[in-house]
Amino acid sequence: MIKKLLILLILTNISCSEQKKESFKLIGKTYQIENGSKLFMHDLVNNKTLDSAVIENGEFQFTQKLPEYPYWVILHTRDRSQSKDIWIEDKTMTFTATDSNFANAKITGSESNNLITELYKNVDFNKRKKLKEIEKKFIEQHPKSIISTFLLTNNLNTWGAKETKRLFKTFPDNNKNSQLGQRISDYLKTAKTPEIGEQFVDISMENPNGEIKKLSDLKGKVILLEFWASWCLPCRESNPDLVEIYNEYKSKGFEIYSVSIDQDKESWINAINMDNLKWTNVSDLQKPNKAAKLYGVSSIPDSFLIDQNGNVIDNKLRGKELRKKLEQYFASH
Repeated sequence: MIKKLLILLILTNISCSEQKKESFKLIGKTYQIENGSKLFMHDLVNNKTLDSAVIENGEFQFTQKLPEYPYWVILHTRDRSQSKDIWIEDKTMTFTATDSNFANAKITGSESNNLITELYKNVDFNKRKKLKEIEKKFIEQHPKSIISTFLLTNNLNTWGAKETKRLFKTFPDNNKNSQLGQRISDYLKTAKTPEIGEQFVDISMENPNGEIKKLSDLKGKVILLEFWASWCLPCRESNPDLVEIYNEYKSKGFEIYSVSIDQDKESWINAINMDNLKWTNVSDLQKPNKAAKLYGVSSIPDSFLIDQNGNVIDNKLRGKELRKKLEQYFASH
């Protein structure tokens, strides 16, 4: 695996800023998607739609210039029932879906895409601690790769400011000056992300009714500080499990303080009602969301688990991991 990664790193020409800002072309084939349907390309760095394409006879095409390469986007259907992350490079690439699940689509022409696929090959995503060790080791071994910049951005609140600063110092200037690099730099200037064992940093935002709700209002409870959005498919898919866990542990002193990074109030409220989210829901409906910036949240869903004394005891817990942690906590308290 290491030999393959080294070869891919050479082929990717290491960083984004050294490459010319030429147009890319993504030629795609879909499987059993209705003729005339639209696909959307969404910028995952700046959270905005870049372009759309109409499917004709199962085929589509995207062509345009991007601010830098490789560039991280997500390709999705209008209802987001199908989606796939792609690292775009300034060349001709192909997307081929052989079944109705975009997650299984094959991408060619992007060595960065190959690199991250190889990185996560045979990784058990349920073993979060091991996964984070693999990601940190990759960053330490390959500081010049833009993928390392992506991985560090995605782990800001996992590793905290001190470790983030140590790793960021090893990056070349072109990666530091990339859009992802600027996000890390901004985080290091402003973040107050509490590390495991430290007290939470308070948040004060409005709920859908315009009432101010503070995170500290729930102190004395076991709190899940949750970051999400109505347009985030993984967030919405995990909400039924979260509702079930909330109903199971609420009587024992468990609460959820949910911060949405939505900017559209109607979409936010509709998602709350549709997913039956009965806990504390807040947002400032701004970009960037102040609470997300404060906690170094770079991707969603994201979360912090806070104990009855106000100390952060874990983060990024979902589904079975969250349930297991709560079970252990309440059994010992």
